[in-house]
Amino acid sequence: MITFSNGHFNVPSSRRRVAPYSVRCSGTMGRWVCNCPHWFYRCMKTGEDCKHITQVKEFLDSASMEELEEIEK
Repeated sequence: MITFSNGHFNVPSSRRRVAPYSVRCSGTMGRWVCNCPHWFYRCMKTGEDCKHITQVKEFLDSASMEELEEIEK
């Protein structure tokens, strides 16, 4: 389940025992950023989105107002 706190979306890792990844929209970079290794080592250079950023974008595109309000709780 995606949650939101302190300006970051927290996306669970698909691997066990790994902390959730932090996804946010960076005003400085003008794009979505993630702290996962795939984004840092590959996507940041190519401009692509990692799967965590894609999950946040898909969630935001399909979520109802109630769901958006719920993720901040």
